[in-house]
Amino acid sequence: GASLAQLSVEERQTLLQTANVKEQLELALDFLQREAEAKRMSGEISSGIQKSRELELRQVVLQRQIQEVQKDLRRIHDKAKSSESGEESTGASGEDEAEDEVARLADRLAKARLPEEADKIAKREIRRLKSLQPHHPEYTSTHTYLDTMASLPWA
Repeated sequence: GASLAQLSVEERQTLLQTANVKEQLELALDFLQREAEAKRMSGEISSGIQKSRELELRQVVLQRQIQEVQKDLRRIHDKAKSSESGEESTGASGEDEAEDEVARLADRLAKARLPEEADKIAKREIRRLKSLQPHHPEYTSTHTYLDTMASLPWA
């Protein structure tokens, strides 16, 4: 709760210099109400921030779940497509091809002898690329960025 100990020096001095007890109590009540309102508002702000963070976390979790479901649906679709056409499954789906491409890109970057800072960035971006779906717009831009890094003459 609010307390008179949190008043500024000027407010305390004003309170003490007030001669009339009734005025002194009204002034103290006014200070306490203002302090209580400030604490209430601070609590509302904190609560809003916490709710916002919880919502963002929930969205991230749901997005990951959606990605997993999409992966599963693609696998099922690919299996159904290959069984419809009577083809033998070669085990190389679009997802496997993307994973192979990321592995080849990581290998090229490892052989490029990047400076330490560039190597840290490349490793971070490779991890990010692995977590993105190939059809995601950021996948293409990140892949192009890493491909450019691998193509540059670092040594």
